[in-house]
Amino acid sequence: MVIKRFETVSNTWMTYLIDHNHETTFCGFVSDNVDEMIQDISEMDDHYFLCNIDEDKLTGILLVERYQENSRWIAETWGPFGNDFKSRQTLVCYLYERESSEIHFFGTNLTQYFAKLSRKNRSLKTAGHRRLIADVTQLSQLAIDDICHVEMQTYQLSHDAVLTDTVKSGCLKLFNANFPGGSAAFDTILADYDQSTMICCFSNQQIVGFNLYARDGEDLFLNYIIVDDHYRHQGIARSLVKTMCLQNLDQKKVHLNWPLRKQAAGDFYTGLHFKVERTLESVSVQAKIND
Repeated sequence: MVIKRFETVSNTWMTYLIDHNHETTFCGFVSDNVDEMIQDISEMDDHYFLCNIDEDKLTGILLVERYQENSRWIAETWGPFGNDFKSRQTLVCYLYERESSEIHFFGTNLTQYFAKLSRKNRSLKTAGHRRLIADVTQLSQLAIDDICHVEMQTYQLSHDAVLTDTVKSGCLKLFNANFPGGSAAFDTILADYDQSTMICCFSNQQIVGFNLYARDGEDLFLNYIIVDDHYRHQGIARSLVKTMCLQNLDQKKVHLNWPLRKQAAGDFYTGLHFKVERTLESVSVQAKIND
């Protein structure tokens, strides 16, 4: 077997990647068809494929997107994909040894690839997640207590419809209170979720909660839902979910990723009758430290 690096791959190899995005080697970033994958890749500033080839036959593949967040370079990995475990592990080892940026993996059964890797110069952080699923129609019928002095506004994100400074700063304030990375991370999220929709909850002209979701085929994917600490337990998060579903009654299911460390969020989603679709892992590899 030999590993080769490519900037582009054929549609046949792209189809191989999509076809192997299943329970054993699932990655939440992968689209369901080649055209959508090509579109996703075209929006990446920097990327490459690592392919494991045995006698001219593709036996494993992964896709790496590289981007800068503040002063950090991050390599976000889609995969590895393929039927053979050894081929997939070889790709991970190759990336681990040669990619100097901080590396992020997100998918199923990831920690098994790192058991035998030397961690002399690179530390690992792992976390568990659950992919949850619920019915759009059921969520659109949620019982909501009246919430005084709040108003919902919907914004369609695109390159041609930039958020106003007031809306962006209000959402950034909530994001910073709940996630690391600051404005650079928030800008990256908005860029990544171009063509997504944001619903903001206003109270006295102040943003006290928002969600960010995307339509994916016949389903919705809820990427973020954040409520100001001072306005929690007032039904705002439920209202954001219900509003999203009422605006998308032609869609079937809602999917989201729940980090297991956030137990309160898990309790909230369980109360909305979300069910576990699959178990996922995230692995972050520290940027390479020179000897």
